[in-house]
Amino acid sequence: MSAEESTSDITEGTYRALCKYGYADVTMEDIAAETDKSKSALHYHYDSKHDLLVSFFDDLLEGFTERLDAVEGETAYERLVSLIDTILLPPDDDAPDRGFQTAVLEMKAQGPYDEAFRQHLQAHDRTLRDHVEKHLAAGVESGEFRADLDVEASADFLVTVFNGAQTRSVAVGRPVEETRETLRAHIDSMIVADGVQSEPPRSAVGRAAPVRARVQPGGTGPHRGGIAKPLFILAIPIVITNLFQTAYNLADTFWVGRYSTDALAAISFAFPMVFLLISLGMGLSVAGSVLIAQNIGAGDERQADYAASQTVSFAVVVSIVLGAVGYFVVDTLVQIYGASPDVRPLAVDYMEVISLGLVFMFGFFVFISLMRGAGDTVTPMVVMGISVVVNIVLDPFLIFGFENNPLFAIIGMSGLEEQLFAMTGYTGDGLRGAAIATIFSRALAFVIGLGIMFRGNQGVQIRLGDMAPDPEFAKRILEIGVPASVEGVGRALSVNLLLIVVGLFATPVVSAYGIGTRVLSVVFMPAIAMARGVETMSGQNIGADKPDRAAATAAFASKASFLILSAVGVIAFVWAEPIVSIFVGADQPDAGRVIEVGAQFMRFVAPTFGFMGIMRAYNGSFRGAGKTTTAAIISVGTLMVFRLPVAWLGSQTFSLGSDGLWLSFALSNAFGATLAYLWYQRGTWRDVSLDRTPGPTPGDD
Repeated sequence: MSAEESTSDITEGTYRALCKYGYADVTMEDIAAETDKSKSALHYHYDSKHDLLVSFFDDLLEGFTERLDAVEGETAYERLVSLIDTILLPPDDDAPDRGFQTAVLEMKAQGPYDEAFRQHLQAHDRTLRDHVEKHLAAGVESGEFRADLDVEASADFLVTVFNGAQTRSVAVGRPVEETRETLRAHIDSMIVADGVQSEPPRSAVGRAAPVRARVQPGGTGPHRGGIAKPLFILAIPIVITNLFQTAYNLADTFWVGRYSTDALAAISFAFPMVFLLISLGMGLSVAGSVLIAQNIGAGDERQADYAASQTVSFAVVVSIVLGAVGYFVVDTLVQIYGASPDVRPLAVDYMEVISLGLVFMFGFFVFISLMRGAGDTVTPMVVMGISVVVNIVLDPFLIFGFENNPLFAIIGMSGLEEQLFAMTGYTGDGLRGAAIATIFSRALAFVIGLGIMFRGNQGVQIRLGDMAPDPEFAKRILEIGVPASVEGVGRALSVNLLLIVVGLFATPVVSAYGIGTRVLSVVFMPAIAMARGVETMSGQNIGADKPDRAAATAAFASKASFLILSAVGVIAFVWAEPIVSIFVGADQPDAGRVIEVGAQFMRFVAPTFGFMGIMRAYNGSFRGAGKTTTAAIISVGTLMVFRLPVAWLGSQTFSLGSDGLWLSFALSNAFGATLAYLWYQRGTWRDVSLDRTPGPTPGDD
């Protein structure tokens, strides 16, 4: 056996002995037993156990240095991240035994007391720091890293983290992978220059380095930690935001219901048209939200920002076109719906204003979606709250003016109303005034949202330079967005087509239908919020390559939604009349009949509220995975293929009257839940390829 072979045999034997006995307890006899040498042969090479272990430690550090020298990467960023993987993660075929890790920690602990160990540790520390400094300096020089980066201080910080991570891994069992993710997040946020896109590199140890996860306070987040906490953190602000959103419509309904029954019926005809226009373009915001969530889950926040910028510009153009089309076809649509001569002009006036301001309404919805995709649901909630307050304040004044305004009677200030009327002579704009209040409030919200996104302090950051039309991105967003638009349009068309059936009945039934759908929009807020939270969490988990966690999120959300909405259903069933009467003026013609029919609507649908929660939860997960076509098929199949025929058959063929309409809602809710659950269990949503969406090049800003 050559001298080199003999030394290699002793080194391997020392490794095995340390794994078994540790630094303190291992003996020369133990090491000899792991080799083909006797104890005396070991003493021929080394005077003592101490000398042997110092030599072994030196060989260990030398091998580690060779691995540092072998770090590869096309950019300074890739080389730095590969260096982190090399330091924290051993090669797949060389994972150290935990006993050996403990022995190495014990040898490091000799540094303060043993000069030989201390010298080796100091040399290793300098070598490690030099490698880190080299890659940091190269990044600053190439423009990949911040120009004002303190290279020496940053290198010292990273080396300290490396040592601490290794110690914590052995002492308390904290996985070094968690530290690696945290360091990747730190590099992207504190070291990488603004506007530089960072791609996940191959690690120097021969594995694909996992992409960076966005680190959340407390160790939890959409794609790490528990499921319930991050889901509710996302969903609760969405519930409040959606309640605010519904408050727009409820405020209109409340005041319009006190204006006239015809105006209330006009709102019933107008609402489905608003829903249709928004649904045609909302698929774009869904696509933007999904792409942002997946890119953030994949650790690419710069790409997420680019997706946000492109989505905003694309959505503005689409909403302007849709608004123009809506303005010119609204009269025709109202005629098709069969509105009475008294109701038709009111509905047209309302929809003309809404169509002209559609860009503001849609723009704010896009802001909400993009921020949600980034995991920020609180900021949209606050902005929506501001907007709602403005709308509620404006509504009574723009509808009634200062003549016979119920608000002044409610607050006991009729004298002030008379003075204001004498000064202005303003009698309000009726239903058109309600539309103006809504558009103004949402325009304010959109402007605030744009300001937030341009600043980039929360969620995503949009840039003017990223808003130039990008055909490749447009193709990608349409691939996801068109099916989502089809889903939205399918929902809207089902409401519009169902309205044709409803229009065959007298005005009280139409009014009851309008009130009922608005009450349902409030009832389903928890399910919608849960679905949006699932969409974000599923998107980020798909991006982070964690499909099992996405599945667990959908399962939890479906159960929680079912329980919550079932409880709400009990309340709606028991107190149906008081709920409906809130939206009907007691002095309006047929008020009693409207309340009676509306309450019957509630009692048919309330027992099936929970099923709608199940369908929405699974559809949210489909969308988060980019399977918007699947979600569209389930929604359209439930609302158009199932609900619409049942409504016609029940109300007309089987002569059940308005009860046939309400029965179609109940049966379709159960059908949709069953279809969504069975489709999800097939698992085809897992077949996702997270393609790199076309985006900015490094250095773009």
